[in-house]
Amino acid sequence: MQQTPPEANNREVTVSSVSPSTANEQKAALNPAPQSTEKKREDDFKLERYKYILQQLQMLNENAHRYLTLFQTLATFIVGGGTYLFVSWRSLHISPDVARTSLQGLVGLLVLLMLFIIVSLLSGISSWFDYRKAELRLLDEEVGVGFRNAPRMRDWWRWYEVHMTFFVFLVVVFIVIFAETQFIPQMR
Repeated sequence: MQQTPPEANNREVTVSSVSPSTANEQKAALNPAPQSTEKKREDDFKLERYKYILQQLQMLNENAHRYLTLFQTLATFIVGGGTYLFVSWRSLHISPDVARTSLQGLVGLLVLLMLFIIVSLLSGISSWFDYRKAELRLLDEEVGVGFRNAPRMRDWWRWYEVHMTFFVFLVVVFIVIFAETQFIPQMR
């Protein structure tokens, strides 16, 4: 015969009543609640939105360089064509009026190219501001206010798009002045 320890005989069995709210809390702890699923979806959405914003900012940077490459390529061909026309208009038996008009047309084409590039760069700056504002709203909400400073217009002189805009403008102004004062008057 086995003896039971004296403590075993003195054990009291108590049944605690479980309130309905405590039972719901226990179920919520065992099964993820719809709130946590919604929170996860919201966090995933915000993360994807942030990735999208960063991707768009990167795309704007790449587009600015593409515009500069486009300008360099087309301006080289336009200036090369104008130089070829100036050098060989007599040997090609082109009348002076047609040669002047053709050169002025090439200069006009260069000015149109400049306008396209400058408008594209300026619209890129505008889009950049919009994406940065969206990024700041998201970061303020998720990380904390002031995590990243807002861009300021007074820092315009540090933006490479502005440098590109000035470069394109100055190059075209120089070419237009040079063509109008040096090439076109000699085509008589």
